[in-house]
Amino acid sequence: LLLLKPYHQAVINLTSDTPNPTVLHGTAMTEEELAGCGVPQAAETMWFSKLLLALYFNDYDVMKVHLNKLLYDRPPDVDGCMFHANVLLWAEGFAAMLIARRTKERKYRVIAHKRIKKLEKWAKKGNVNCHHFLLHLHAERAAWEKKPTEEVKRLYDVAISASRRAGFMNTAALVNERAARFFL
Repeated sequence: LLLLKPYHQAVINLTSDTPNPTVLHGTAMTEEELAGCGVPQAAETMWFSKLLLALYFNDYDVMKVHLNKLLYDRPPDVDGCMFHANVLLWAEGFAAMLIARRTKERKYRVIAHKRIKKLEKWAKKGNVNCHHFLLHLHAERAAWEKKPTEEVKRLYDVAISASRRAGFMNTAALVNERAARFFL
């Protein structure tokens, strides 16, 4: 149950009027409580939840900090134990892409490219739970690379539709928002 606390608090942050929605502090947990629990997976789960919140709330500073924690501070005995690896790959790829666009740091572009390649490999092997995430990253990459507007629109539309069909309404909403930002 301990590892569910960051998700629970993230949902509370998403659905309530929280002063700082990327801080996991509230009725379900506090970051201090989880950090001091001695369970290596707890830190990774907290970083992942904070990365997702940073993506939803466009907090680039929190996004960069927690992407780097997930990439470079992950304890070796935790690797591969996450049940939501497809969501993690998408979040890391999406965050890396956004950070690379903002900072022009090549290492983040490389990370985004690696995450896309891994999701493509998984999709090719039949993992249906990563397909809509992959389509979203393809749309983001096309927008970033300044592909023709009609192509970018088509890619966003396909990603939104696939997210809805897969039951990932939160991803569909986020991709809708990203498409709107592209057209502004």
